Amino acid sequence: MDTKFLEALATVILPIVMTSLMGIIAYKIEYRDKKKEKELERAEALRKEEADRFEQFRKEEKELHEELKRMIRENTERTFLNAEASKDVLRYMLTRYHAEYMIQGYITSHQLDVFSELYNTYHALGGNGTVTHLFEEVSNLPVRNDCPSVSPYQKVLQMANDKKEG
Repeated sequence: MDTKFLEALATVILPIVMTSLMGIIAYKIEYRDKKKEKELERAEALRKEEADRFEQFRKEEKELHEELKRMIRENTERTFLNAEASKDVLRYMLTRYHAEYMIQGYITSHQLDVFSELYNTYHALGGNGTVTHLFEEVSNLPVRNDCPSVSPYQKVLQMANDKKEG
């Protein structure tokens, strides 16, 4: 073939081929950039979704923490009230037993053990010294195991029973 023809052909075809190649390359670059952009958008959507879930988790955690604090506060208040009620019942029992034993004029070993246990529990619950005087009086009573312990309350009940029958 003739060189002039080849030069003319190259002059015409080469720009067409080069333009086509540039178009293909530009298309591939644009396609790659769009693909990366979509991947970035998808990654951003996932990040936002995770951030929203994390925020929801933090909100629920805070609500649970507040609920737990409220429950602990209520439980502490109930425990305190139960301890106070127990202390009041113990004080009543110690006062009642004190009166019973003072009327009886003596105390058995068993009665002294029970009274001492109640007194120690009363103090462990924070009872004040009001009952200490009663404990000292009961502790100073003579200990007698040879006599039956008879509660004045049992005597009153027996008298009432005897009245009904008689």
